[in-house]
Amino acid sequence: MNRKISSEDNPDQNHASSAPTTESQFLVAGPGSGKTTVMVLKILKFIYVDDVHPSSILATTFTRKAASDIKWDLSGTVP
Repeated sequence: MNRKISSEDNPDQNHASSAPTTESQFLVAGPGSGKTTVMVLKILKFIYVDDVHPSSILATTFTRKAASDIKWDLSGTVP
């Protein structure tokens, strides 16, 4: 994952990936805009920063490719 999502580079993605666990989100954006990257970063934040157990996280996507990308990006990083 080589994306810039700092608050200066992309404030919307930064907000989505750093939002608190109490805030539900529905990400809508065009192809190639970074939705999958934001989802991966948010899941990692839940696990490693917010101490949410992986079995308590539900992430859905509309495409098998995005689901596969998320699984691949998280493999080896999630206990």
